Amino acid sequence: MFMFSIRVAVAIGLLALPLSVGAAENDSLQEQSSVPKEVKTTAEIVKAVEAHHRDLMGVVDPPNVRTAQFKTDEIQVFVAWHSPFSGVKGCFVFVYLFDASKNLWTKEISKIVKGTNDLSVEFGDKVILRDEDGKVFYTHLVTVPAIDPATIKDKVSIQLGDELITEFHREGNRLLQPAKSKVADDHQATVVMKLELTSASPFPPPREGATRPFLSVVNNFDSTLYFRALVRQKGSSLFFELSEEAPSLAAKSTFLKCWDFDTAVEEVVLYDFKLSNEKPE
Repeated sequence: MFMFSIRVAVAIGLLALPLSVGAAENDSLQEQSSVPKEVKTTAEIVKAVEAHHRDLMGVVDPPNVRTAQFKTDEIQVFVAWHSPFSGVKGCFVFVYLFDASKNLWTKEISKIVKGTNDLSVEFGDKVILRDEDGKVFYTHLVTVPAIDPATIKDKVSIQLGDELITEFHREGNRLLQPAKSKVADDHQATVVMKLELTSASPFPPPREGATRPFLSVVNNFDSTLYFRALVRQKGSSLFFELSEEAPSLAAKSTFLKCWDFDTAVEEVVLYDFKLSNEKPE
């Protein structure tokens, strides 16, 4: 396996920020929206991150932006990060993946990593980002195959804007032959699914009226529910796994998945439904 590691100590400027730590973090969350979600070139990414650094520092000194890039036949990844904090450990990290169907770089994550000014980027069968203590805070599989829902027998497809109440035929711990139910009763053995848009967010939206898709799954069974899910974005015919592991959902509880603003999720296919007090293999 090819492994390439870059370890960089992000330099800390001597100029103090005119903000408390808490205020800086809150403002920086809002400022991250200034780094675009989609760009044509990595040079545009660097330029946007440099502008982000200057905006937060309030100075025109050369920004201390670090980058790392990786390319295979399956994936292209570009990572950029900078530390605008003086006397406080913390840096901003931006990860972009290249979307060949659009010929654009798409922002995968943009986040603050607290407590570190040293970043490790490892490229191999996974893209791994670590803080200065070696703790992993981001992982992305390099080879992520698309899955054709047509090959899955027992599944439920939900489109954006839908709400489905689903009954199943139970065989042991497996839930098979999903069918729509007309009864919305918490005491009935069903799974209720919604795929909607919301403007709610723990951080400010990038603009007025911006929305983000969210998936909710309600387990009305008396046992823990496990399932898998495939996600398709608008303009694409490909479905990819929502998670490497099957989400678990305790009896009478709700699973929520909320994507970033402007993520174009259009369809989710849920499958491999199981009931168990133990996690299925």
